[in-house]
Amino acid sequence: FVYGLSQAAPGGVAELVHVDTATGAQTNFANLGVIPGTNSVNGLASVLGTGRFFFAVGTKFYGYDHFAPTDKLTAFSGNLAGLAYNGAWYAGSYYYGTGTSLRRVTVTGATTFTDTLVKTFSQNFGNLGDLTFNTTSTNAGDGTVYMSNGAGFYKYNVLTDTTTVINASLPAMQLGFAQDNSLYGVESGGTTATVERVFRIDLTTGLRNEISTFANGASVYVRDAATAPTPPVPEPASLAIVGVGLAALRRRKARA
Repeated sequence: FVYGLSQAAPGGVAELVHVDTATGAQTNFANLGVIPGTNSVNGLASVLGTGRFFFAVGTKFYGYDHFAPTDKLTAFSGNLAGLAYNGAWYAGSYYYGTGTSLRRVTVTGATTFTDTLVKTFSQNFGNLGDLTFNTTSTNAGDGTVYMSNGAGFYKYNVLTDTTTVINASLPAMQLGFAQDNSLYGVESGGTTATVERVFRIDLTTGLRNEISTFANGASVYVRDAATAPTPPVPEPASLAIVGVGLAALRRRKARA
């Protein structure tokens, strides 16, 4: 599966979901509450293995810590340099696309950050696309970020400053790597869509193969996707089960 960030309408309740790449089913594992703003939530990035996420609403930057006992949601001070249409995490920084620019955000304090320009492209990130680094639980990544938008599917390496167009005709999708190190794309189709489709994307050719559909896509509408780790961030019910199991184990050890 990959992570998804959903919101039915701007200013409404936002949710983090697991998107099952095999079935297309989407399961809520975190309710972020009402996120104010005239823009929709976007720019989802996951910090693998930590339960931490970052996203944006327009130019407002947010962090979410799934395992924090309180104050899980953080609204950072100040504004991003532009509207964050997509987001990804790599080597300790948050990357996002705005207009034709790829930018890097470094968190410097509890609610502070810096925002610097990485690269200006001819492609426009505002064409309902996404970006994701080739970083997974078993792959540290080599600085390559894969991007999907109205200009097709291409990659850019932030370490070598090289850009490669892989497939200029691939439609824009929300991207994320899953536990099998494969890249998946979620095609939502907007709030009026009746289905959301999940594809596996070939990194060499940029061709996509449809894996699954989700019939109630319009009710959740994945506005952005992100790479998911192994093991995944558990759902609240799973956390409760784990807690009960650990408590029973402690009691058993105490009796022994």
